Amino acid sequence: MTNQESDLNIVVIDTDTGQSGSIEAWVERFAQLWSQGAECRDEFVTLLSRRVRLVAPGLAPTAGRDAGLNAFRRTFDALPDLTAAVISWAARGNVVFLELRFRATIGGRTIEWPAVDSFLFEGGEAVERVIHFDRTPLRQAYFGSVRGLLQLWKLRRIREKK
Repeated sequence: MTNQESDLNIVVIDTDTGQSGSIEAWVERFAQLWSQGAECRDEFVTLLSRRVRLVAPGLAPTAGRDAGLNAFRRTFDALPDLTAAVISWAARGNVVFLELRFRATIGGRTIEWPAVDSFLFEGGEAVERVIHFDRTPLRQAYFGSVRGLLQLWKLRRIREKK
């Protein structure tokens, strides 16, 4: 893990309490929350600015922390054992890149897929998150069994309720 040529000396680690610290501490908290998954689903947004924008493949972007919280809740409702491990990270300027490995049960089987998250920071707060990953393993898991199709149906129903 590195912090090369970064402008992120002090960042807000918890936007509810105003706690600040190093970018290393922010990444450690991010990694801890993702390792616990659904247990911490409501805490993810405390890493983010109240005006955060979240972008993910196949989903409409969200704007604001409330919309982000709803997105995290819907995701964990559909994938209750979803977790991620931070493999590596780097900071450059006001952007943090995190290499992740996600894991979840879809259609009765555990799958894993790599991803890269990029966070844009302004004023020490994470104001944008864009995640990049190949959706193919997820599609194969959803369409590979009746259980997977039911789970996908649930995920889509949950998204439509918003």
